[in-house]
Amino acid sequence: MNLSPAYQSIATAIEARLVAALSYDEAAVQAPILEAMAYATLGGGKRLRGVLAVASCDICGIARDHSLVLAAGLECLHAYSLVHDDLPAMDNADLRRGKPSVHRAYDEAMAVLVGDGLQALAFELAAQAGLPPEGLRAFAVAVGRYGMVGGQMQDMAAQAGHIAPTLENLRMLHAGKTGALIQFAALAGPHWVQENQHFEALATYGAHLGLAFQIWDDVLDLTGDTAQTGKPQGQDTDKITFVSLLGLAEAKAEAKRLSDQAKRVLPDVAASEILGEIADFTIQRVA
Repeated sequence: MNLSPAYQSIATAIEARLVAALSYDEAAVQAPILEAMAYATLGGGKRLRGVLAVASCDICGIARDHSLVLAAGLECLHAYSLVHDDLPAMDNADLRRGKPSVHRAYDEAMAVLVGDGLQALAFELAAQAGLPPEGLRAFAVAVGRYGMVGGQMQDMAAQAGHIAPTLENLRMLHAGKTGALIQFAALAGPHWVQENQHFEALATYGAHLGLAFQIWDDVLDLTGDTAQTGKPQGQDTDKITFVSLLGLAEAKAEAKRLSDQAKRVLPDVAASEILGEIADFTIQRVA
């Protein structure tokens, strides 16, 4: 599926904000970590979470000058999660976005610091964008112990056999690990303006989208091509996945059902078009 010019335009604008945020003086004493942070973040990825946030903010009337800065922050947060995910203590992946993962290009200590630096930068950018305190709190909750970090912990516990391999448990852990940041991005507009006109619709959309995204990731881990996905295939063969529990055909069908449900709840406004496109793209992507 080819992404629309409207989507590509937002993604390009986010990339420009990231380049600005990650620029540095090569003579600076901090240059090594700044270089590695830029390596981890720039020139790769679909910028899906950032585009989601901008589209959500468009629905709520937030100016692009502000929402694009927040979107750059979300992409820094996502990049941090990937850097730490790839570490030997976690998924031990050597490839990310078609190039050596950060701990391979540099070393493990640098990768830990890169993730720490990108997480801090994410909140710096969110504050710079003007996201109000309640929005910043929602961002922190989405990626913290009850969201992404908690979901990652549950994933590790499942791999160790401490969590029963059930569909309910898998849905719960991925609602945190993958879904929480996606849902926050979908709710960026309502969190910003602190009104509830579209909150429920976008919360439901984000929950369905996050789960569909993870299911499709599991499909791609089995069926994808490393040249297209930019990461090792079969990385999750020793994990509990939606494919291992449902089978390939049923996992694809479940992702399609969730994508369709996500589209059905979208507000009937022009800015929702990109959100509908993202729902379609989620289950058609090859990377």
